[in-house]
Amino acid sequence: MTVRLPVLVSLLVLVGCAADRPAAPRPSTPQLTAAPPPAPAPAAPEGIRLPRTFRPAAQRVWLTVIPSAPGFSGRTEIDGTLDSATDVVWLNADALEVGAAAARVGTEEVRAEPVVRQDERMALRFPRALPAGPVTLRLEFRGTQFTQEDSGIFRQQSGGDWYAFTQFEQTDARRAFPCVDEPAAKIPWELSLRVPVDLTAVSNTPVATETPAGEGMKEVRFRQSRPLPSYLVAFGVGPFEVKEARAAGRKRVPVRIVAPRGRAHEAAWAARVTPEILEGLEDYFGIAYPYEKLDVLAIPFTVQFGAMENVGLVTFRETLVLTRPEQDRVERRRAYAKVAAHEFAHQWFGDLVTAAWWDDIWLNEAFATWMETKVIERWAPAWGIAAERVEQRNEAAEADALVSARVIRQPVHTYDDVKNAFDSITYQKGASVLRMFEQWVGAETFRRGIQRYLQVHADGNATARDFLAAISEASGRDVAPAFDAFLDHPGVPRVQASVRCGAGGATLELAQDRWLPAGSTGDGAGLWQIPVCTRWSTRGKEQSRCVMLDAPRVEVKLEERSCPDWVLPNAGYAGYYRLQLDPAWRARLARSGKLSDAERVGLLGDTDALVRGGVIPRSEGLQLAARHAGSREHHVLEAAIRLATVREDFLSGRLGPAYAAWVRKVFGPHARALGFRPKPAEDDEVQLVRPSLAGFVARRGEDPVLIAEARSLTEAWLSQPRSVAPEVRSAVLTTASQLGGRDLHQAFTQRLDRTADVDSRDWLLEGLASTRVPELLDDNVALATSGRLNPREISKLLVGGRWKEVAPPADSAIGRSRMLTGVDRTWDTLVTLMPRGGLSRFLALAGLSCSADERAESERVFGPRAKSILGGPRRFALALEKLDLCVTQRTREVPELEKFFPPPRPSRSATGG
Repeated sequence: MTVRLPVLVSLLVLVGCAADRPAAPRPSTPQLTAAPPPAPAPAAPEGIRLPRTFRPAAQRVWLTVIPSAPGFSGRTEIDGTLDSATDVVWLNADALEVGAAAARVGTEEVRAEPVVRQDERMALRFPRALPAGPVTLRLEFRGTQFTQEDSGIFRQQSGGDWYAFTQFEQTDARRAFPCVDEPAAKIPWELSLRVPVDLTAVSNTPVATETPAGEGMKEVRFRQSRPLPSYLVAFGVGPFEVKEARAAGRKRVPVRIVAPRGRAHEAAWAARVTPEILEGLEDYFGIAYPYEKLDVLAIPFTVQFGAMENVGLVTFRETLVLTRPEQDRVERRRAYAKVAAHEFAHQWFGDLVTAAWWDDIWLNEAFATWMETKVIERWAPAWGIAAERVEQRNEAAEADALVSARVIRQPVHTYDDVKNAFDSITYQKGASVLRMFEQWVGAETFRRGIQRYLQVHADGNATARDFLAAISEASGRDVAPAFDAFLDHPGVPRVQASVRCGAGGATLELAQDRWLPAGSTGDGAGLWQIPVCTRWSTRGKEQSRCVMLDAPRVEVKLEERSCPDWVLPNAGYAGYYRLQLDPAWRARLARSGKLSDAERVGLLGDTDALVRGGVIPRSEGLQLAARHAGSREHHVLEAAIRLATVREDFLSGRLGPAYAAWVRKVFGPHARALGFRPKPAEDDEVQLVRPSLAGFVARRGEDPVLIAEARSLTEAWLSQPRSVAPEVRSAVLTTASQLGGRDLHQAFTQRLDRTADVDSRDWLLEGLASTRVPELLDDNVALATSGRLNPREISKLLVGGRWKEVAPPADSAIGRSRMLTGVDRTWDTLVTLMPRGGLSRFLALAGLSCSADERAESERVFGPRAKSILGGPRRFALALEKLDLCVTQRTREVPELEKFFPPPRPSRSATGG
């Protein structure tokens, strides 16, 4: 972001702000030292951290925020300590014009020359060295309320009204006010907002006072917060409507849902479950919710985040929180509960105790990811969240198989590093490692360690060392060496397992290395300390045992006299490793019928990885998927569909129709029985299974019955939206569009222009993206760059919006080709329309490609541009590695598919017999 050089002007509009809070004592006639003539700018510190010379202790911020205006203005006072005498004090500032600046040292007020750099830092240069000791810095500034961005202070329209919101994680508080914008600078904050008198302002803490400020404005002063890092400061301003929920927790804190005008009635589910989830977290942590209130604030749209754990003011993308009753669905209700559990868990992990630097951000995000499934499992056991936890593990292991993958505790030296720290390695791998060691030391022991960690470091910062010390103390053994192997080393281990039976009983043979798929350039050597918990059955009697696999090979005695019927060397699939069982024992396990839903998801996920990685034949993967095609549990069925999915790129010629026929044969009976139309009194699982299964069989199986039903329902929805159940609208519109033409595409576009409903717009965009007609894909590019879509919708239309799977348009070669060409042609326009961090989403087009030609084109289009995208270089490297692995997989799998789908035998009449 280009930063303009500051102008030394006084922001007189803010003079009245001082009345809302008494300033720190100052002399009646302070001595004022004039600023010197301009001098060369101070040399910048190395890296992205600020020098440790100045240590903040508290900060006060006064802002004038008018959501309908393009800019804001403000002033701030920062109390702190200078560790040594200096004539330069460094702060963070980005996209701000800093005006008058000074320091108060004792009874003296010393003017400063602010020098704002283009590296998101600024220097306050003084005419002489300030002495070591207490100091208060004062600055006045102006900034921009962004409309393109969803970071810093940004503004959006909803229902014709303007609203202002904030998003400061990772490093964007500096776009709202100068500060020490680092997680270790954890201090109390006081915020005062000068806003239009008819608007509502909300922030981290309750309102302390609200007073008239003249000229149609009012001053809203909020109570001082507990110590917070700058990235957790937050506020919102607009004509909000509030839905009160019941008070929650031991301290009966007030809970509210804050919505755009006229929308509070859509928050019924959020208002109902928010207090219950919060109380579940309190119960686990053994610590009362630490803050004075909990507001859930709905933001119309976001691109770079879905929700944010700001203390006392948790923000969510609107679609998670609000929905009209006729559009509500099981999937959305569960999504809100899970995301809420994640963000509310942060109020303890991340907010009460904060990582000292971004390299330990896993202490925030991995714990919240792990905790979301923990609390939901207790709160709603029927949801089968254990299987979803294994889904997360599968996702992490897939990313971790890449040579270019980061480690959990990756050193952070640049802003690219900060951006890249928020990925599936930090979230899902971190959570999976926590689950593995929880199983190893025992759930209650692990819980005691967590409670100790939170108690010791409350209102402060902590590191991985602190956490591991707490778990080690609780368990009575040093867990750090085993943990460190997963925190500091890249890759996912592979555990190869077989059982040797003989006169002396049964022995489990385990061997470990690093899992790398065929075609990888990485080194397969690797040694972890892996907790391996095994479950097995002999003559119907189940047993289990856990061992530490800390050598390349280990043997474990299972039975003294007998041979097991089956063995699972990853009980509950809690272990973070790819399991490769000996083929005979793999077959026994698949036939056993004794696996939990979570274990089935794990087995299907590992098989999928081993198939794509070249270790297991594609035929075996398809047969295992077929075994689970009739599953009634949606996690298991979705895992089976993923295993059964073959890329369109691999199915040229006769293979395409042969594969479609196989999908219809294997998955079709279950799909046609469900159809796209719900039936009375169906349970939640059926509602979750239907769109995935029917959509898969219609699109990949080309099932004529389901295609006709999808077309009929799409026509019905266009004329009367309520006639189609909300849980199938996306699947129905996507199916119809994939096989539709210009008339349907035009109907979707016209409906998109007429509707402001976010859910409906998402369904229409998914439908538009699903077309296979090249000219219509070009029309999508034109629509994306027309200014008629918001930034989140642009990326959804051009790349796809389903994070767990390859989604249209990137699921077809023609879709990728047209999108890549379109993105290249309109890049300069996209740069003006997308937030600075959102451009990295387009790099996914390279990672989803699968040919040498696509690689060359991706390098041409993105190679030079990736360097200028925040987080771009690493993400582009990951994308190219995925592409290369896919090329290897394609070369290997096509002959296997030709064997699995043999050509039809000629008829007798064709051969003359």
